[in-house]
Parts: sequence; C-alpha cells; structure tokens
Amino acid sequence: AARRLARARRRRRPLTVLLRAVRSFATRKIGIAVITLLAVIGVLGWLNGRATHANWGDSLYLTLVTTLSGQDPDPNKPVAQQVMQVVLNLAGLALIPLITAVVVDGIVNARLALHSGRIQPERSRHVVVVGLGNVGTRVMAQLCDFGVEVVAIDKVPEPRGAALARRLGVPLIVGDAALEETLQAASVGTCQALVVVSTDDETNLQAALNGRAVNPELQVVLRLFDGHFAERVQQAFGIGISRSVSYLAAPSFAAALLDRAVIATIPVGRHALLVTEVSVAAGSSLDGRPVAAVGRAESVRLLAHARAGQRLDWAPDPRLVIVAGDRLTVVARRAGLNALLREAAPPPPEDPAAPAPRQPEE
Repeated sequence: AARRLARARRRRRPLTVLLRAVRSFATRKIGIAVITLLAVIGVLGWLNGRATHANWGDSLYLTLVTTLSGQDPDPNKPVAQQVMQVVLNLAGLALIPLITAVVVDGIVNARLALHSGRIQPERSRHVVVVGLGNVGTRVMAQLCDFGVEVVAIDKVPEPRGAALARRLGVPLIVGDAALEETLQAASVGTCQALVVVSTDDETNLQAALNGRAVNPELQVVLRLFDGHFAERVQQAFGIGISRSVSYLAAPSFAAALLDRAVIATIPVGRHALLVTEVSVAAGSSLDGRPVAAVGRAESVRLLAHARAGQRLDWAPDPRLVIVAGDRLTVVARRAGLNALLREAAPPPPEDPAAPAPRQPEE
C-alpha cells in the first residue's frame, strides 16, 4: 500500500507542484523590486511611444532596445524623449542585476524547499504525524501498512524515522510544528487526523491547538508526559484523545520488574488494562476452584485457560476445576491483577520458630 501511494504521489497534480515551485522561486522583496522596475519601464515606454507617435509594436521594440542596450542616442530629439531615454537606460542597468539575483535566489530557494518538503501538493484525508522518534516512527509505519497516506513533521532535518519515511515515500516537512505555517505546509486543513507524538509537551500542545485553529473539526491525538495534565488538556480544549506515555507505560514496567508476563497494555479512558498470563501454584487459593472464580466485576476478566503443556482454550467451561500448573490469560486492572496474583501464589511457608498450638487440657 505504501508503494502504491508513493507512485500515486509522483503522478498526481504535477502542475500544482510546478506552480508551488514557481511561487517559492524568489523572495518577496526581490519580487516587489522586479515588479516595480517593470512598471516604471512600462510607463516610460508608453510615454516614449506617445512622444514618437509610434504604434504599440514599434513602441515595445524601441522600449526594449533602449532599456537593454542603451543604443540610438540622438541629440536632435526633443528634451522629453532624451530624458525618458536616459531613465530607461538607468532602469536597464538596474534590471540586469535584478534578473541575475532572481535566478540565483530562486534556484537556492527551490532546492531548500524541495529538501525541507515545503513544496507539497494539496492533500486531503491524510494523517499528519508530528515527531518521528520511536513512537512517531511506529505510528507512521503502521498507518502506511493500513494504506493511509501520511505526512510527517519534525524539527530535526534527519530524525530517527527519516530513513523509513524515505523508504515508504512519506513526505517529511522540516520545521516547528508549533507554527501555523508548518501545519499549513502539511495541509492540516484538509487532513483527517493530527497525531502529535514528539517528546516536547509544550510543542505538542501548541501544535494541537494551532491544528484546531486551522480546522475546528480536526481529530487530534496528543501525547503528553504528565497524566493529570493530559486529562485537564483533553477536557479544557476538547482534544479528541490525549495520552500520557509514562502513565500508560508504568504498569508494563512495574509488571516487568515483578516478573509478570505482560502481553499488552490497553488504554481505556484514563486507565490502563493489562493483558497478562498468571500461573496457578500448588496449594494456592485458586487450586481446586472452578474457572468461574477467576473473574471479578470491573476488575478481572478471564480470556483463556490452558493446562500444563497444552494449548490455550479461549472458551473454557466455567465449571472446569483449576489445578496446579494451569495458565490463566486475563485482562485486568492493576488492583484486580494484584488480588489475582495473591490468590494464584503458593501459600507462605510455615515458620519453624513459631510456637506449636497448645493442646486442650483434659
């Protein structure tokens, strides 16, 4: 899908790309100077034609020859014609270096624009991904796998995902995503979603708000570090989804430290659900109880059950008795998972130093 999109982009709207390149060919100041000078030459040429009583073709010819070559001096001409000829000669002297400046400046600007991705055809229904770090690169790759057209933005010319973006044919715009002109270059006004996943919270928030300013109906996925701040931003600004990476990753890190086999972490609202596998130890509270005893309302849900050395059963009988060595695949919240782990753990060893229970007296 990514290769098809890359080929389609090369064939799509070549005239639009050419017009954008021409528009970025020269700077604004040089363009104004050239237009002003051409206007002066045009007015003087019209006056010269009126003075010589020439038609528009002869007047254009005389104006161009006088401006570019400065020839045909004639002291017998009227004073008005001599003044206009001198002014045209001076304008011609100024026009040659301006043309040179326009050509040089245009070539430099066009190469810089092509390198930074500013010359892009208008797009629609694409997804703009801001930040090509670890998270942004994976998001970009998965969207391309799904056949979704992607435009990437990063303030670093060679971010971590630049090589993959080139391989997938994803345009990379180098610039500050917090600036509205950078978002405009990525056609945020016509995209279907804006995914802001850089490592700078301030830039992420500014990019999301500027994207909403350009397109009030824009769907925004926002990455923020602090979980409480992400919740407040989502409620205050109406951001579609705001996620704290540290908040979502904390359960996985904690589970890894405790040697839990965490399969996946699923964000639901402001909470994270853990998909994990729990082994039942001999003598535990779950040993000998039915499978139905595993589930808890709004806390733990059993997904699959497997005997030791056997494959997972994704629809176990609730009356099936759990034995030591069974593996339970569950989706649970952190509190529910902790309670389940305590029930699946072996009983604590007896303390030999503890006093023996007293025998009843006869």
